[in-house]
Amino acid sequence: MNSQSNAPDALPPGLEEALATVMDDDSPENRAAVLLGFATSPVTVMLDQPWDGESLPDADTRFLLVSDGADADQPMLAVFSTGERAQRFRDAAQLGGEFEHVVEVSGSWSLLSVTNGMGVMIDPNLDSAFRIGPEMAEKLRDDVQEAMERVADRHLQTDAPDADGGA
Repeated sequence: MNSQSNAPDALPPGLEEALATVMDDDSPENRAAVLLGFATSPVTVMLDQPWDGESLPDADTRFLLVSDGADADQPMLAVFSTGERAQRFRDAAQLGGEFEHVVEVSGSWSLLSVTNGMGVMIDPNLDSAFRIGPEMAEKLRDDVQEAMERVADRHLQTDAPDADGGA
């Protein structure tokens, strides 16, 4: 008798698990798992003003950016895998009262704030730090934007009235 399981495939690892795995084995597969975990997990960002994490933030709201290690001219969006790690970074970084507001958002949503030429640093200055270079960050951002457009188009088609004017 065949003992195949009808259970669905295992869920991809979350960001925390993927970061821990890539620290032990920096293989391409594990790096890809971090990218997937980042895009599908909640993350924490630091802002220069209060925001509830649900409404649209003010247009002048700034996200914390860090440099890319020795490349001080390379802007990187600072993203944290947990709120506790963001608090630890904030306490150690002496930000001078700026970027005191810690907010949880989806990883994919955080990618929408990435501008051309900007990368992402997950857990900057911490043992779990993970760098997403500008080219990959832009590709991920574009993928998120395209996915959102497809969802919006699908909803528009679903909500559109019939051709004869009926609902």
